[in-house]
Amino acid sequence: MPLQFADRLDNVETSAIRELFKLLGKPGIISFAGGFPDSAMFDVDGIREAVNTALTEEAGGALQYGATEGYNPLREQLARFMTDKGASEVAPENLIVTTGSQ
Repeated sequence: MPLQFADRLDNVETSAIRELFKLLGKPGIISFAGGFPDSAMFDVDGIREAVNTALTEEAGGALQYGATEGYNPLREQLARFMTDKGASEVAPENLIVTTGSQ
């Protein structure tokens, strides 16, 4: 039995984003859309090694929620890196590391 929707849905248009995502499955399409990178570019071996290292060295911490401002050892390393590259007085408490967004 076909689904019957409310009449008010007759005027609802499809999402432009959904229409674009339908095109991504077609051969020859190269997407520059955010959130849908070329899977050939994923460093699967590097990610596997990093995950294994994190779970071996700090399993409890690796699986917990972290601080809102980001993982402090990473913030410290980023501050050193930025200072080494010529940025002046970069302090870890002035850096925020997020999981990414658009």
